[in-house]
Amino acid sequence: MSGEAADAAVQHGGAVTRQQLGAVGRGRLARDLAAGRVRRALPSTFVAPGRVDENTRLRAALAWAGDGAALSHGTALALWGLPVPEDAVVDVLVDHRVRRSADVGDRVRLNRSRRPAVPVRRAGLPVVGLERAVVQAWTCLDDEDRRAAVLTALRERRTTAGRLRDEVLLHPRLAGRAQLLALLDLVAGGCESELEIWGHRRVFTGSAFQGWRWQVPVRLDGRTVRLDLYDEEARLAVELDGRRWHGGVADRERDVRRDAGLAEQGIQTVRLTSLRLRTDPDGCRRQVLRISAARRAGGP
Repeated sequence: MSGEAADAAVQHGGAVTRQQLGAVGRGRLARDLAAGRVRRALPSTFVAPGRVDENTRLRAALAWAGDGAALSHGTALALWGLPVPEDAVVDVLVDHRVRRSADVGDRVRLNRSRRPAVPVRRAGLPVVGLERAVVQAWTCLDDEDRRAAVLTALRERRTTAGRLRDEVLLHPRLAGRAQLLALLDLVAGGCESELEIWGHRRVFTGSAFQGWRWQVPVRLDGRTVRLDLYDEEARLAVELDGRRWHGGVADRERDVRRDAGLAEQGIQTVRLTSLRLRTDPDGCRRQVLRISAARRAGGP
């Protein structure tokens, strides 16, 4: 049997505050709680007992935080569909003047800001914009996870390095700001993955690779493909094959077809695995330069 408080929670999307309960008296609320018809999720914030999903947990956090709150940081990243570790704590952005006396830091983390949230809706919930979420999360994720969020957002064309840089400039005291800007510089230079960044920094360096370009678009069979690294004079493409995109039989078949199609255009492809790039960077560098020199000289 439902109670007045539970009905009100449902009407408010799954979570309701004591203030929103209005005419429901203390006695009636206490009886509903005792009977299990409503459950206290946070101080002065209640949910219907059958609602224990993630959406309701987020709604409860927003209700408790008050009007104008928006999901932020890693919580927002998840709603934007970017890779982020699961977190038991919900991040919420509120106005800098908002204060809550209760300590719920193990469940909700209030992030105060003088800058308005300007939320958008994701899954029916107010969420900070993608660029703001990525930059916010840079301060609270470990190095691998925060870089993955940035690179995924950029690789999937969800945003641009320029838009992320503009957001970073709005956070002059951001922890790790210099590292994030350096990563964006690498992306702007054509790197789209951790393996490409490794190659850019530790393999394909120095004057010998001056003029080589990263992520070069080429038309192939009516579509555009991107060459990881390209020596235009030698018409030589270097592909950095990470395990995620090049580990299966279907991946191998796709790569062979693509390499054959590029060969028809006079472009030779050299593929280097993640293992070889990381364990023998000098050998990779020397071999690629020898192949480039042979092609420039008109050799086989």
